[in-house]
Amino acid sequence: MSGQLQTTDNGRIIPKSKNADEKALAKMIAGMTDAIKHALPRHVTPERMGRIVLTALRTTKDLHRCSPASFLGSVLSLAQLGLEPNTPLGHAWLIPRNMKKVGWTCTFIVGYQGYIELAYRTGKVMGIYAEVVRDGDVFSFRRGLRPDLIHEPKSIDIEPKSITHAYAVANIRDADPVFEVLNRAQIEARRNRSAAANADISPWKSDWEAMAKKTAVRALHKWIPKAAELSRAVAFEEAPELGRMQSSVFSDEVTEALQSEGLEIIDHETGEVLSEPQERQPGEEG
Repeated sequence: MSGQLQTTDNGRIIPKSKNADEKALAKMIAGMTDAIKHALPRHVTPERMGRIVLTALRTTKDLHRCSPASFLGSVLSLAQLGLEPNTPLGHAWLIPRNMKKVGWTCTFIVGYQGYIELAYRTGKVMGIYAEVVRDGDVFSFRRGLRPDLIHEPKSIDIEPKSITHAYAVANIRDADPVFEVLNRAQIEARRNRSAAANADISPWKSDWEAMAKKTAVRALHKWIPKAAELSRAVAFEEAPELGRMQSSVFSDEVTEALQSEGLEIIDHETGEVLSEPQERQPGEEG
């Protein structure tokens, strides 16, 4: 498959691809340039997001099989958060899942670096980081009136199975530092609630340590100042854990953009159509 891109006269990006499904999704993205531009924050251009998404289509197995509504809904939702999917930045991942009632569906999860990026946008978080603790490390923490955390890494084992804890620490402007600690069992419990944990392609399988750190940062969310984007990222991840589909958290702008393209929003668990596509008016492009 060629990695080159074609650019039309109006500047829209279309890939050279032998895969019909991939070409169809890419063409739909090109046709939604205005919707993507409307969703994006100022520091991310639609051209950059378009290139990133097309690269994800080429490099992520089965992503091209996903329904257009789930794929484009995920793309636009990440665009609103200003997070780049499936890049070395580790902001977020688009995850294809073959679901019993509706077939291939695109979901997404926010990564460790994505949560940190969103936390900094509050303007009140001065510093935030996460670490894992391994067998052999010196590690202790205490709560109460004088909370404290001590970690002296000793182990040189890099295998995920050696990890016993993950923790996250945030320095807040005009406030004391806050931290959250999760033991291995707590991390695994949260992993098991993740819709993407058992997907064929999942960062829980390829980047367990980074996901453990992300889980600690997410747990820290309740102690740090909230930004709208950070709260929405948590809502997207909590939806499958609460038995809901991520499309139930799509913003009105994303839902309207999908409807304007003639796409149905479907409950991934029941197969029920939740949002009917809008009928195109005479003279509108198909």
